[in-house]
Amino acid sequence: MSLQLEDAADCLKVLYPQCDVVVLFDHSVCHDCKQEGSLDAKSLSRSFGGAQPEMRDSVIKEFRGYLGTHNPKLRVGDTQTFQFTATDVGPFYLTPQERQTRRDDRPTGVFRREKKKKKQLLDEL
Repeated sequence: MSLQLEDAADCLKVLYPQCDVVVLFDHSVCHDCKQEGSLDAKSLSRSFGGAQPEMRDSVIKEFRGYLGTHNPKLRVGDTQTFQFTATDVGPFYLTPQERQTRRDDRPTGVFRREKKKKKQLLDEL
């Protein structure tokens, strides 16, 4: 970000030498705070399973530009899920054979030990 700002400031000085450049940044720590189940594209998995949060479903509502101008598969009133369910076909970029082999969990032979605190163990009970 710093390098990009330097480049932009250099360009502005050349284009508008008579002006002063003022740049404001919002570095609020609350930008990282999210409600549990909130929609976050960075957390989406491109395939079945994996480590991803379980995000809430979204109902498509009537809103100008919400669905775009193309012919969408989703219609107003439909519910969009953000995880692949057991009945979903799977990622479009995989062949049917790849979809089937990746759908089910497979043992990797790797085991991981987790140290849990008392509160975590009680919550799991």
